[in-house]
Amino acid sequence: MPFNLGPGELFLLAVVALLIFGPQKLPEIGRSLGEALGSLRKAYNDATSIDKLPETKTTDTSEKEE
Repeated sequence: MPFNLGPGELFLLAVVALLIFGPQKLPEIGRSLGEALGSLRKAYNDATSIDKLPETKTTDTSEKEE
């Protein structure tokens, strides 16, 4: 479990969130949180995939001075 929270603590947090935000607003908050985490995961995966791109050889077309 994240942050060492057991099932009892998670249940208590869910009940408190339900009391604070109400049953109509809670699904909207959950959806927004899910979308934010999804975009964060996508950005992280895109950033790590850039690091793993194979290097391409570049040819130096300039003339060397002797």
